[in-house]
Amino acid sequence: VRFPPLAQERQAFDVIFLSVCSLSWDDLDVVEQRQHPLLQRFDFVFEQFNSATSYSGPAVLRLSRASCGQLPHSGLYEETSDQCLLMTQFTQQGYDHALLMNHDGHFDNFLESTRQLGHVDAELFPLAGIPQAQKAFDGSPIYSDLAVLENWWQQRLQSPSPSTVALYNTTSLHDGNRLLDSRENLRGAQSYKRRMDRLFGDISRFLDRLQQSGKNVVVVLVPEHGAGLRGDAMQIPGMREIPTPAITKVPVAIKLIGPNLERQGPAARITQPSSYQAIGQLLADFMAADIFASKQFSSSDWLSTLPRTEPVSQNDGSTMLSIDGESYLSLDGSSWTRY
Repeated sequence: VRFPPLAQERQAFDVIFLSVCSLSWDDLDVVEQRQHPLLQRFDFVFEQFNSATSYSGPAVLRLSRASCGQLPHSGLYEETSDQCLLMTQFTQQGYDHALLMNHDGHFDNFLESTRQLGHVDAELFPLAGIPQAQKAFDGSPIYSDLAVLENWWQQRLQSPSPSTVALYNTTSLHDGNRLLDSRENLRGAQSYKRRMDRLFGDISRFLDRLQQSGKNVVVVLVPEHGAGLRGDAMQIPGMREIPTPAITKVPVAIKLIGPNLERQGPAARITQPSSYQAIGQLLADFMAADIFASKQFSSSDWLSTLPRTEPVSQNDGSTMLSIDGESYLSLDGSSWTRY
C-alpha cells in the first residue's frame, strides 16, 4: 500500500486505532451481541477479517506492517523497509504519534515490543490519576477505558499538531479480569458480557466526544484476537495456542467523523476475506481522495481497491489455513490435518 504524496492543501485528519484484546465474532455470538449498537455506528464493517494470530503482541506487529501484506510469524521480529511500516508512513505524511493503554504494558514486554518493533514514536500516555476499573488476571491494575481516552483527547485538543495517529490498546476483555465495582463473582461468558457492555459503552461515549469536538477523525476498531469463549474439541475455553477461525475472525470496523462530512446510504459490510492490508489501503485512499474536503460519502464507493487476503493464521509453532470452508492445521510446517 502506497500512501499518496503529501499535499499541503489536504484536509487534515487524525487516525485513532482502538486495539482490543479478546474480541471475535464468535465471542459476540456466544454472548448474543453480534448486532450490538456500537457496531451499527461504524461506516465500514469487516465480517471476514482475519487477525492472523491468536496473541496480542503479534497482532499489533501485524497491524504495524499492514502495508506489505502478511508475513510469516518469524518475520514480525525482523526489520523491514519503511514502505512496509504503517506508523512510519504516517510520519512521512506529517503525523505525530500517540501511544495509549489502559494497563502498564509490562506483561510479555508488550509496551517495548509495540514501541520498538511497531515503530510507534511516542512514550506511553501517563496513567497517573486515572481511575482503576478492573484487576487483571496477574493482579495488575486495568484503568477505565473512557477516562484514558478522554484524558488523552483533551490533551490532543490543546496540541498544535495538524494530525496525529494514536494507538490505543485495551485489555478490558482479557480472560481472568475482575471488575472492581462488582460484588458478583462472575466468570466465563457472564463476566465477559458485563465487561464487554462497559467497554462498548465507553467507546460509544468516546465517539460522541469526537463528534462534538469538530475535528476530522478516522476511528479504526481493530481487535487483536478473540477470547476463545466457546472452545472446541481441541482447545478448552480461553485457550489460544491454535489460531482457529473462531479466535482470529474479528470485527474490524472503521468510522469517519467530521463536522462537514456525512455518510449517504448504509454502512459497507465487507464479506470478502480481508486482513490488515485492507485497513492500510482504505487509509491511503482517504488521503489520496481528500475525503474530508467532501460533504458526503458513500461507503460502497470505497470497496473496489480493497485487497483480498485469504485466511492463513500463524503462531509460533502452529499454522492454520482455510480452503473451501474447511480448516487445516499444521504443527510442523509440512504435514496438514483437517481441523
